[in-house]
Amino acid sequence: MASSRVPACTVAPAAEAQLEAEITELQATRDGWQKGGMLGKADHCSADGRPCIQVDERGWGVRGA
Repeated sequence: MASSRVPACTVAPAAEAQLEAEITELQATRDGWQKGGMLGKADHCSADGRPCIQVDERGWGVRGA
């Protein structure tokens, strides 16, 4: 019987470093938004633990314009 498991994925060191840099940048952006009061809530919102962010759009201009 063949295994139905998906094999582990390996990432080239250069690609891994790039992804880590992007994560660092995104976390800094998130932190800035939180400090500026632009995020209502940062949480994990799906069964697989994917992060989601509730954005407070008040004061961001006219919606639909």
